[in-house]
Amino acid sequence: MIGNLQDTVSHLVYLKRDAKRINDELVSKDMTIASMQKEGRLALQRGMEKIFVLLVQQIQYDSDTKIAELTCVIEELKDKFKEIEEANRDKMNVVVLEYEEKVQRSAVETSQLQEQLRLLAARSDANIEVYRRKIEDLEEKLKQKRFKEYLAQNNYASQSSQSQVENKVERPYSAQSKHGTMETVKVNSTPVNYMQTVKVNSTPVNYMQTVKVNSVPIRSYPKPNQASSWNKTPTLQVMHRDNKVQNVQKDEKTFSIKKRKLYSDKDYLNQ
Repeated sequence: MIGNLQDTVSHLVYLKRDAKRINDELVSKDMTIASMQKEGRLALQRGMEKIFVLLVQQIQYDSDTKIAELTCVIEELKDKFKEIEEANRDKMNVVVLEYEEKVQRSAVETSQLQEQLRLLAARSDANIEVYRRKIEDLEEKLKQKRFKEYLAQNNYASQSSQSQVENKVERPYSAQSKHGTMETVKVNSTPVNYMQTVKVNSTPVNYMQTVKVNSVPIRSYPKPNQASSWNKTPTLQVMHRDNKVQNVQKDEKTFSIKKRKLYSDKDYLNQ
């Protein structure tokens, strides 16, 4: 029995040693696997870098090839352009010369047109100035003519009014008349105002207005007879009514007058 126990113990010792050895092997294998995985990752990274470099090289090669092709095409086009330019150089020179001639001709025509425009502007300004002076002269003549017409019309109006009043006046004293009451008589039912404003051509004219003659201001003054007519105060009109004259109603606007006269102090003294 003791021998069996010794065998069992020795067997367990061997098993324990084998288990330790197996564990050591497992640890070493795990380390080996980890190192291999690391190496695999590094190898993959190096492979990717190599692939990227190869792709870049391929792209660069393709671009260089395309650039070379385009350069060849450009050189060919340059050669063709030079050939065309040499073939059409004379025509191009002729076209350039014609264009330069047209430009010079247009510049000359422009200068001539500007000179003509300047002359026309100066001529038009001179004509405008002449017409303006003529218009001013005509305006001055028109003003003088209107003023003369106004003076003539004013003189005629004053003379006609005076003559009309004098023609209508009759002396009231006669053998058949008796001195009655004095009444104020209106000529044509309207009192005569010698200072009223007279309009010429529907425009009120001032007697003291300034008139321009030959562009020199001259102040026009009324004539002496006009001043006397303006300052002349209207005289009193009296009427002596005869007893035989019929009585006139007070509400009537018009009535007949047999004899009337402009009353003044001189006539009163002569009586």
